Amino acid sequence: MVMMTFLFVLVLALMVEIGVVVASSKPWDSPMNQCRITIDHFLFDLCPLFKQRHSSGQVDLVLHCETPPTITTIVYNISLSGPLQKSDAIPDDEQCADGTWACMTKREHHPGRDPLKDSGGAQVIPIITEASQSDSRLGSSSAGDRENFGIRAELREMGVNRLPSLSLQMNGGYYVDMPQRVQINFECAESDEDVLSLSGERNSTHIFTWVTKHACARMYSALSEENEESDSPPADEETNDPSPDAGELPTNQDLRFPPVTPNRNGWATITILVCSGSALLGVGYLAIHPPAVLRRHIRAIRRARSLRGISEAKLLRWAAEDFEMLGDDYEVDEMVNSRPLPDEQISEERIPLRASPTRLTLANYGTAR
Repeated sequence: MVMMTFLFVLVLALMVEIGVVVASSKPWDSPMNQCRITIDHFLFDLCPLFKQRHSSGQVDLVLHCETPPTITTIVYNISLSGPLQKSDAIPDDEQCADGTWACMTKREHHPGRDPLKDSGGAQVIPIITEASQSDSRLGSSSAGDRENFGIRAELREMGVNRLPSLSLQMNGGYYVDMPQRVQINFECAESDEDVLSLSGERNSTHIFTWVTKHACARMYSALSEENEESDSPPADEETNDPSPDAGELPTNQDLRFPPVTPNRNGWATITILVCSGSALLGVGYLAIHPPAVLRRHIRAIRRARSLRGISEAKLLRWAAEDFEMLGDDYEVDEMVNSRPLPDEQISEERIPLRASPTRLTLANYGTAR
């Protein structure tokens, strides 16, 4: 019963930890239209990045890999506002189907030649799709894609004294019955650089790193105080900065208060205490009601200790008490001292209780000469 309780408490603690992790993420339907997002009292304002530098709502990344005698060109097309638009310059069978948010295309061509004309064909992988019609190239039914399609924003812990960073998670595509995912990790940069790079691919998850100054986290409470101060500027203060568009100004709907999340430190402390208490209860139960195998082992240890517990002093004291009880007319052990002659004085019997550790030979064992 105690073991079942311990397992139940352990599962409950794991569920609590999972709940804490889930609380640090939220759905992100359209990064382009929801470019300001708050998670756990942290605000990320990506509007200047998305609307000014990538106003089309699409991010393209081109990679070239040398695969002698050819060159492999990998093109990633990722949409931040909706399904990708098809290009008239590329054949339809070399593009992802309608409803695709992220597409990867691989082409091999010889150096110095046009990739589109020299390529013998393209490998098209629909990474993220919400296709409404079936496509044989997907390797899976479109209904399954629509069920798994989703975009989420998550926090990535960077340390105790550092602010967290933002991660964009996209899923919903299949290729050869393998689920495809996109993970874009935003990193805060102190300079004005805007660099998108491919970090790698792991378990059909395409991981990107986007370094930009617009990905720096800001505390929501600190931002609220700045907005209150900016609402009432001094009358004689003038500025020459052009005012941004009305669509880029923060509104009350954009700056939503984040949902209340549980205290991580408190839950972690409770989890440690509950697990420690359950472990102590389990050990106590085993000590009071040990199983048969453990009981036999404990009895063997006790028996061995009882045999080794008699010291030499106790044996000598017992022997002296026996001699006192026998008196002077005690019988001499003739097996040890041999039969004494009539005029021979009986010497004292001396038998060592154990061999001396300092003697390396058995020639002088005991008192015999």
